[in-house]
Amino acid sequence: MQLARFTYIIAGIGLTAGILFLIFFLGQSSKEQTDGWRAVPQDAILVMEWPEPGALWQKLTANTSFWPVIENVDALVTLQQHLNWVDTLFTDNKEIIDLFSRKKILLSLHRQNESFGFLMVAEIGNELKLNQIRQAIQQKFPGKIELVERGQQSISSVLIVDKESDKQYAFAIADGLLIGSFDKELLNKSLLALNSETPVNQSNTMQRLELTKGKAAEAYLYLQYEYLAGLISTFSATSHSSEIEGFLGDLAAWSALDILVKEQDILLNGYALADSSDFLYHLRGLSSGINTLYNILPYNTRILLMLNVEDIFTYWERVSDKDVTADFERSFGLSIRDELLPALSGELGLVYIGSIDKPVFVARLDQEQMAERFMERLCQVAGGRSERSVENAVIYQSKATGFVGKIFGGVFNKPGGQFYMISDQYLLVADDAALLEEILHLYRSGRTLDMNDNFKRFRQHLSDQ
Repeated sequence: MQLARFTYIIAGIGLTAGILFLIFFLGQSSKEQTDGWRAVPQDAILVMEWPEPGALWQKLTANTSFWPVIENVDALVTLQQHLNWVDTLFTDNKEIIDLFSRKKILLSLHRQNESFGFLMVAEIGNELKLNQIRQAIQQKFPGKIELVERGQQSISSVLIVDKESDKQYAFAIADGLLIGSFDKELLNKSLLALNSETPVNQSNTMQRLELTKGKAAEAYLYLQYEYLAGLISTFSATSHSSEIEGFLGDLAAWSALDILVKEQDILLNGYALADSSDFLYHLRGLSSGINTLYNILPYNTRILLMLNVEDIFTYWERVSDKDVTADFERSFGLSIRDELLPALSGELGLVYIGSIDKPVFVARLDQEQMAERFMERLCQVAGGRSERSVENAVIYQSKATGFVGKIFGGVFNKPGGQFYMISDQYLLVADDAALLEEILHLYRSGRTLDMNDNFKRFRQHLSDQ
């Protein structure tokens, strides 16, 4: 009797363990199968991850003050038109609409030949079948919508063709994922990625970024800088496209940003991971200082790229081109390390006020007189300088152009440096004296960036360092 009872106990334990293992295994398998990242091609420019797309879209379009302004941007208008067209296919099917509003969706952007295309991946699990979509469309649009079934990558896909507008949308359901795009080739690329053994989110960089995701975020944005550079340069002025592409392409590998939508703001907060050859990699281990450039830059600043490091010597050693700086020092008989760097606080900036063609370099100084001696010597060797007094300051014109880029390289290559001034512990260098005059005048009259109401609200979300 005891033996039988013992046998039953062992069998019960074994059965319970087997059930628990089966539940765990099926849960893990289902999670792996329905991971939408598996269908995102490696060349994604950006990926937006929406855990609850319905709630976020409602909040974005109905509960924010800025949506009426940005919804008329051409790119958003086109995207909305496409999404609305797809949405109309299922407006009478509340089950499908509800499913898409509560299931995680990934929306990725890719370059396709000479244009760009969006890919949507929804983690639907087993809650939606191809036949349900086919029936829903045929019932709502009898004879107006053509469904063309195709077989690719051992997966059945459907091409939706609007006979009236000639719009086309291709989609497929596989491994618990609904994958769709207005670009048929992009769908093919996604299905290839689905069968790949190296999903884009399995790289070491993406695995590390995954750990930085905030739990309170409403969505997440991932940027791949190698491809983002091509997107931005495409829409940039021809004279700057190669420069912008070079800078962004060498900035970092990936960024992951938490998105939080408020009534007047979209907050983006996150991390960037860089390869050893990327610009941000050079900032590793460097502490930042107190930011002060807001106090001198004008209220109408359009773009500000700001860098602030406490150890300017280490930063300079990492980013400078040794051959270029050595040639510079030989030509002018100056030592950058001994005669300039001690004068700098480590706060450097590149600012655009009016024309995008004319940036201004600005650096906060710890030793103003040392910086003045360096600049005077530089100008003497280059052939002298002329000066003009403006509002208790002096603007100098020099023949020593391009010295900012030779000293700091990278993004600071753009300013030629024909004009400069030193005022109130700041060095400003520009290609146009009028820009320096404008900055000085607005600074003297108290119309600086830290007085701009929009910037003050934005600055509340920034660190002081």
